[in-house]
Amino acid sequence: MADDAEDPVTLDSDIDEIAVAALDAGLVKFITDSDLSKRLVADALPNQPVKQALARYLLRLLAPIVAEKAKKGGEWLGGKALKRLGALIAKIPGVRGLLEAIKAKLDTLKTVDEAQEQFKEILLGRRPVHDHEDAKALTLDLQADLKLLSDLEGLSDQIEALRVEIADRLNPQPVLTVDFRDPSLEGGRFHYAAQRVPFIGRAQELERLGDFLYQPIAFCWWIVVGSGGMGKSRLALELILREANVWRAGFLARGADHDWQRWQPDRPTLIVVDYAYERPDALRRMIVALRRRTDLEMPVRVLVLEREAGGQWWDDFRASGGDGHAIAESRHNEPLALAAPPLEDQFRMIAETFAAAGRPLRDRADAEDIGGQVHDLDPQIRPLFVAFLADAMTRHGSDRRWDRTTLMDDVLRREYERWDALGADNSHHALLALATLCRTLKLEDVFNINNLVGIFPPLHTIDEALLADMAGKSPSDHISPLEPDLLGELFVLNTIERGFPNSRIRRKFLDLAWSLRAVEIGHTTALILSDFGEHPAIPHLTHRPTLNSLGILYTWAAWIIDFTSLLGGSRYPRLARQLYDAVRDISLAHPDYAELRVRQAQCAFNVVKCYSDVGEVQLAQELYDELRILASTYPLEYEIQLQQAKCVVNLTAAYSGKGEHEIAHDILSDLQQMTEKYHDIPKFRRALSDAIFNLMKANSNTGNMNAAQMYYDQLHTLTDMHKDEISLLLRESEAAVNLIYAYEKENDSESCIKLYKRLKASSAMFPREIGFKLHQAGGAVNLITALGKEYAVEDARHISNELKEIAKAHPEDAKLQHRYAMGLANLMLMFCALGDIASAHILHDELQTIAGNYNWPTSDETHHYIAETWFRGFANLIAAMHDHDKEKAEKINLAVQLDPHFGQIVLHFATDATQGISAEGQKDKAIPQRRTEPF
Repeated sequence: MADDAEDPVTLDSDIDEIAVAALDAGLVKFITDSDLSKRLVADALPNQPVKQALARYLLRLLAPIVAEKAKKGGEWLGGKALKRLGALIAKIPGVRGLLEAIKAKLDTLKTVDEAQEQFKEILLGRRPVHDHEDAKALTLDLQADLKLLSDLEGLSDQIEALRVEIADRLNPQPVLTVDFRDPSLEGGRFHYAAQRVPFIGRAQELERLGDFLYQPIAFCWWIVVGSGGMGKSRLALELILREANVWRAGFLARGADHDWQRWQPDRPTLIVVDYAYERPDALRRMIVALRRRTDLEMPVRVLVLEREAGGQWWDDFRASGGDGHAIAESRHNEPLALAAPPLEDQFRMIAETFAAAGRPLRDRADAEDIGGQVHDLDPQIRPLFVAFLADAMTRHGSDRRWDRTTLMDDVLRREYERWDALGADNSHHALLALATLCRTLKLEDVFNINNLVGIFPPLHTIDEALLADMAGKSPSDHISPLEPDLLGELFVLNTIERGFPNSRIRRKFLDLAWSLRAVEIGHTTALILSDFGEHPAIPHLTHRPTLNSLGILYTWAAWIIDFTSLLGGSRYPRLARQLYDAVRDISLAHPDYAELRVRQAQCAFNVVKCYSDVGEVQLAQELYDELRILASTYPLEYEIQLQQAKCVVNLTAAYSGKGEHEIAHDILSDLQQMTEKYHDIPKFRRALSDAIFNLMKANSNTGNMNAAQMYYDQLHTLTDMHKDEISLLLRESEAAVNLIYAYEKENDSESCIKLYKRLKASSAMFPREIGFKLHQAGGAVNLITALGKEYAVEDARHISNELKEIAKAHPEDAKLQHRYAMGLANLMLMFCALGDIASAHILHDELQTIAGNYNWPTSDETHHYIAETWFRGFANLIAAMHDHDKEKAEKINLAVQLDPHFGQIVLHFATDATQGISAEGQKDKAIPQRRTEPF
């Protein structure tokens, strides 16, 4: 290591040479991918650990420059960033020799084909398990580099100077972690971080995430959504591993705090935020601060993982005003929703998972049989359920058929057997359940537990290693929860139901949980309600704590808003009412706390919605009357009035659905008065627009077009008075779509055309709002049907072309593609009726192309509808051709049925009806309490 540090300028040609060589040979991946670069360094500098350590660090600094030279997604590094990276590279001792060794190794690869052969296992996704050193390097990034350099023997002055440079730059960097699990540990076999199964599929999602990373802007954020077990965290982990050389990347720890307004990233940085539901306010503050930074020297990306982009956490996160604008403006794209993988990827995933579980598939028929079982268990084909089934079938053979309940019970039973073999007893189960309910449990908290001796192990006998084995993690200073979430949630429920000798002990256990981690208990319970809302332990889990702490009771009351929301549609509407009664009692006992009355009102709204959902309108009305009394008692507390307003929205939908339009109209008058009183608060106008929409929709459904038009005109007047409120205009646009649908049924094309022009005008006013495009597309579908009835060929073609342009402008939006497909199918029907088979056939080919872009079979509702739409058009074409050329019709029919993609669709659908766009009445969403926990 005799070489001194270099002048950055003198290194430019060497760096450019490596970048150009890598680009020309298609070898950029070998610089930017963490696994590939590790192999590259090992081959280029064999048996030289000091130089290898420096070379790995060199490649981490070089990778962003190579990516920039390759122009991945355009120029994304600014000149200041390139200059800074070059300066840091120049400080590495012996940098020129390291660069020469790397260039020489790249030269031996010559072509990407040879490189792919050499690194075949990695390129196919079969990543080696990361050793401890790699785990440190990915977990703490430059912190690990610093430690690694400090531990090397024979430090030179140059290396020491580099260590100091790294240390100086460490201070302001956020700590990003990557969780690695030992795949040989049975306890962690289902956890995504164990990587027991190679990462399979999701090529399209990774490509889109790559586009997100390499946008030519300083900052943006994006959200990945999918239900529990769909693979969100594994996808994020794979992205981190692939991009670790270019990006400082990892998961932001819960509870971590950072000064985002002053932080200066030293490398391109990818921050993954999991469980965003827990911390919407902190997430908003981070994104708003980064969006407003004009001095970021390196690109920064924030990737959010959550089950859905909706509900109260989403509303709290997006906020309004300047913050809401900053968040909307910096979002990369519409949420990336994970759906079932393509059929072939499903088979590969199933085969690899079963092989890892010790039960290789015998043949294709075996794979198809198991694939059918997976689909029956979970139509979303979540990887977690594939792993559960592989685990069960390895133990019990192939003959047994499983449903979801028996499968998960069996997987959990195996955990109990494993724990028994480790020497765990019921007291250890209780302690692990407490840690799972609390999301984690510090040992210091355990040592402070004195009131439940006999439920937990004696404090002096607690075996940290045993508890870590139970959870499938390495021992640490805290007790980890049982993961993945679905398995841990079921374990908690079973423990609560059957793990305690009596109800008094169970109550003490839950009281202890609330006293230790009230916010985390609430979040875990909310997840449990969304996944296992029918479990018999739910009433115990949601019961009011028997504690005297007003703070804990207040937090519990705040979470009950979530719980009563999630109980809607379950078998527990009465439980929702009991929870409301408990919150009301707390509020009455503490009349000086106005916030408790707000919680009571929010709970009342949720329970009114719950009763409305199950058709108990009279019970909903009774609770609404109680809320109205509360609102009149505290007329200055507008938040209570707002909950009353939101109840009106649900009641208008419920009464209208039963045909009781007059009652619905009378209740609407309450909301109109509130809107006038609170004329400066937009939320009341939004509720009023939703309620008017409900009445318009109900009357149009029953053919009362005069009343429907009257309500639409009311909505238009409201919108016209508040043109700056996009939410009102969106509701009017949605109403127009539905009214066009109703007028089409009445054969009134003139009214359809008038309303469609309004849709176009709204869409033109807000060209970046996808909601207006969806509504215009829906109106176009309905208008094409209306024009088709009159055989207005040219007018229908014109509207179809407008629909096509909208769809072309948003190729990734499946809902827009579905509307375009519906428009084509309805236009085809007109040509078939006219006997113009040639024109119909052209449209059919275009429709088939759209359908071919989506997976089948699929659990994604929109993809399903696209397939169904194609078959509608196909059925109409074949029926029409039978009247003109029967032989050709039979040939086309047979060819399509033999097609591996479309043949499956033909087997599932058989209808030739036309289609229209309509929407159900608006039911206001539940409003859980905001929680403001910092990172």
